[in-house]
Amino acid sequence: MCIRDSRLACNQCGAVTLLNIAERAVTCPHCGSSQLIESEESAELLQPNAIAPPKISPQQASELVSQWLGKGLFIPDDLKKLARPSTLRAVYYPFWTFDGILKMNWVCEVNQGSSRNPIWVVERGEEFEIFDDEWVAGLSSLSDEDLEGLAPLDFKAVVAYDPAFLVDWSVLAYNHSLAEASLDARERLAKRLRQSLHHKVLPGQEKRNLQSGAPEWSGITYKLILFPFYVGHYTYRGKAYHLFVNAQNGKVSGAKPVDRVKQVAFFLLVALSAIVLLLALYLLGSSFGGFGF
Repeated sequence: MCIRDSRLACNQCGAVTLLNIAERAVTCPHCGSSQLIESEESAELLQPNAIAPPKISPQQASELVSQWLGKGLFIPDDLKKLARPSTLRAVYYPFWTFDGILKMNWVCEVNQGSSRNPIWVVERGEEFEIFDDEWVAGLSSLSDEDLEGLAPLDFKAVVAYDPAFLVDWSVLAYNHSLAEASLDARERLAKRLRQSLHHKVLPGQEKRNLQSGAPEWSGITYKLILFPFYVGHYTYRGKAYHLFVNAQNGKVSGAKPVDRVKQVAFFLLVALSAIVLLLALYLLGSSFGGFGF
């Protein structure tokens, strides 16, 4: 099923907000910019199949941000005190997930002799990988770094899509199409299986010249899932830093300023410790040598 919506596009980040869900939107839910214009996008969007209800309240999210600001090896000592977090925006982001089966044929030479007298025999076979909820972000401007900090994204804790869940939440439209996301997921799955073939194929046997064939796919299904984040920023000494809170597990992700003095001091300390350790090992070795060891 496809849905048609009035939409606002952000001139700054390009994210599109669905207006039948967020009719009072005056800022971009993704980046916070007020540079919103009516979107010229006229393509129909697929309706979400499922939605992940939030488990973290806005108040809890704000408390988690405050705690997060006080953590970090190289952060300035006054970061938590001087940082001024913005009001967090409750935003549903689109994600594609894929299920199915990947088959990959392989061929290699296997040693059926001994290490001293190898007998290399050609063997052929196939490996399968059953994948479930292999996800791809539906919004291209959502960075891998942010997502890594928010992981894991629990796509098992979803329910059937119901617009009632969208009260007080903004919803962003996907700009990464189903076809593009499917291709990304397949490339990632095929690469992952190829990298693991050496350990999966004839484990424990000596082999060489392992080669894999083209991936074969079957039973592929997809879902479009809305996943909840709290989005905002904080300012520190005149500079703004973007941040996200995973509304399911409470993890916070975002950039932090770095105290260069702390950073340099840390690496000098590590280098000095390494030099002292090497010197101690050298002196210890010299002492043992002196006693005839």
